[in-house]
Amino acid sequence: MYKPFAFARERLLRVSPLHLLLAAACLHFLTALAIYTAGRLSILPHPFTADGFGQFAFDSFLYQQEAKTLVGVLSNDGVAAWFRVPFQSHVHLYSLSCAIFSPLFGYSVLAVEPLNLLYYLASLTLIYRIGKEAFGKVTGLTAAIVIALWPSFLLHTTQFLKDPLFIVCMLVLVFMCIIWLTRICSWKSALLTVTLSAASIAVLARMKSNMWESVVVLIAVGLVLLLARQVGARRVFAQNMLSAALIMTFTLVMPVKATNVHTRDQRAITSTEQVGQTSFVWTSLGVRIAERRRVFSVYRGSQESAIDAAVFFNNTGDIARYVPRATLIGLFAPFPQMWLASDATTGRAARFLSGAETLLIYFVALAAGICAYVERRNFSTWFLLLVALINMVALGLVVTNIGALFRLRYVFWMLIIIMGVRGAVILAHKFCWGRATEQAPSR
Repeated sequence: MYKPFAFARERLLRVSPLHLLLAAACLHFLTALAIYTAGRLSILPHPFTADGFGQFAFDSFLYQQEAKTLVGVLSNDGVAAWFRVPFQSHVHLYSLSCAIFSPLFGYSVLAVEPLNLLYYLASLTLIYRIGKEAFGKVTGLTAAIVIALWPSFLLHTTQFLKDPLFIVCMLVLVFMCIIWLTRICSWKSALLTVTLSAASIAVLARMKSNMWESVVVLIAVGLVLLLARQVGARRVFAQNMLSAALIMTFTLVMPVKATNVHTRDQRAITSTEQVGQTSFVWTSLGVRIAERRRVFSVYRGSQESAIDAAVFFNNTGDIARYVPRATLIGLFAPFPQMWLASDATTGRAARFLSGAETLLIYFVALAAGICAYVERRNFSTWFLLLVALINMVALGLVVTNIGALFRLRYVFWMLIIIMGVRGAVILAHKFCWGRATEQAPSR
């Protein structure tokens, strides 16, 4: 057992991340091309349209139409008028790609493939850097490879969706916080950290207001752990603290633009606010949780994709009692009984794929538990774990559609995957790579 695993580890340490990135780029382009071809030739007419849109990514149809509108405005009225159209940031970016490539590919997935490819490669690069910074090169490279090959993530990043840009921006913030916890920043690196984080926060404020609490939680957890690091070290890291304080301040004062809300969602929000204003102890937070859950329960998705859609929150006690169930849903849904069920929207194949990925995640979570124990003195471990768990429990509270839960949970599962890979490396070191050295694997 020793020689093959040791050889694989040594090869992984020698491989160039750039070469892996080029291989990932080829994989993504070929996937987008295969989806477009399958839809165009009606080889797989149910899951993919002639433009390559999957039924699992129904928002793509809306964003395609908005991108068309923006291309028309850009052509006829110029950049200033294009910028003033009140569509979300990711649609504006997609429209630029469509303006260039739609004469060749129409408004299909290939027209936005250059931008989606950039998002995909940026995500993998950030995963590598986060894993390397927290646990070493082997973990970073392996985690990036695992996520690059994750089937549903690969498929979703070929579509007209806001999720790829959301994931990139969130991973930028994760990486910046990991730097606070692993390095003593120079003034130059602190300034760079603030600049990159501020840009990501500004994009998220305009694009994903319904996930704004996740941004606040992420920065807050990073700041608290940075304080704990300084207490443990009995010294102040001035540049790190200045960077963290500026980013937290920027987050709290940032005006959050309400993202486009469909009429059906607004009706749900209004009705929940009318019922809930006097029923919640924490009025604004409680009402917001209840309103988003009502949107998903009543107006989003098919019944086949629903989980606990009949559960509504009328007061703080309802929310508190549902937290254990929300934890199970946020972390482990879809449950096994849903893996082989048929879905009129996405089909049985999509359900089977989601089930296979969920089963794999169960094993990844076990490996992440090993990482959490062995690396319990590593502040990066606690940061990744707390950010992932808090946000996935929050999603379990409000999201009742399995497809939406899958997409919204990607960035947080990525953090668990990084930890899971580290746990697997620890096990491999203990049982497969021999005991030639007693220290931890190469970091």
